Amino acid sequence: MLSASADVLAAVSSQIPYGSRLGSTGRNGEDPRLWKERETQNWPRLSPDGRRLARQRIDALRGNPALWVDDLERDTRVRVTTVGMLPVWSPDGNRLAYLSGTRFKPHLSLAAADSTGAVAILPCPRSNCEPTDWSPDGRRLIVNVRDDSGGDVWAVSTDPKGSSEPLLAEPFTERDARLSPDGRWIAYVSEESGRAEVSVRSVSGPPRRIVISGGGGDQPVWRRDGAELFFVDPQGRLRSVAVRPGADANLTFGAPVELEVPPIGSGHMGTQYDVSPDGRRVYFLDRAQDPPPHEIVVLLGWRALLR
Repeated sequence: MLSASADVLAAVSSQIPYGSRLGSTGRNGEDPRLWKERETQNWPRLSPDGRRLARQRIDALRGNPALWVDDLERDTRVRVTTVGMLPVWSPDGNRLAYLSGTRFKPHLSLAAADSTGAVAILPCPRSNCEPTDWSPDGRRLIVNVRDDSGGDVWAVSTDPKGSSEPLLAEPFTERDARLSPDGRWIAYVSEESGRAEVSVRSVSGPPRRIVISGGGGDQPVWRRDGAELFFVDPQGRLRSVAVRPGADANLTFGAPVELEVPPIGSGHMGTQYDVSPDGRRVYFLDRAQDPPPHEIVVLLGWRALLR
């Protein structure tokens, strides 16, 4: 920024606000870390072992929404696709499922997480679909499906010759479903009450539903051992709910507890954070702007410098 008079020129050096930085912190705010690069990015997703992180990074020059995988231990990176959205890890950590195609003809793609080999294509069960999870046995993708009648949750076979079937199909919208690590329960967002709330339902056996959030909730994520369920409240605060085995093979859920981490944004769509397998560390997109400049450079007689 510049301001000048006939004899005095004042200048301030400041970065232009742009994008976000990938960040991580302990669940109680300890040991915060921020990546150096500020960029347009979405959907950080940890591999099942917590050693790699998939995300969409948009090329600032070309605008390509590519999917990349960061090796968090070796500090290396590989590009998996040149175009893709909403990456989801396979249970063995070898593949990524993601949304690809075009706006008018979307499809699901399966690609090796190290970018080798051929890409498999799966059709969307409706006009629009978004992958949100992969079943523990690797046989099905859990997807949001959308059309003019609303949104539901479907299971899509990872076998190109397999079938698709609805898992949650009520008159109101359900979305962003995640299966528990044992595959017996499904956490999802329901808009039945007129606002987003997180619920859990049994996948098989006697039907049972438990509403997890009471004042609004979104972006549910299970801990890898199923002992916690995380969600984001309407103010962007990350909350944790303890999960314990109950009677008759059911689950019991504790009261939501706020974690001391930066606010989680809603982003474009989908889930914008992830949690380490042991639940101790949270990965998120830090959208906080850099602090304002605290130094002003003043030049007297600046016109003489132009000669």
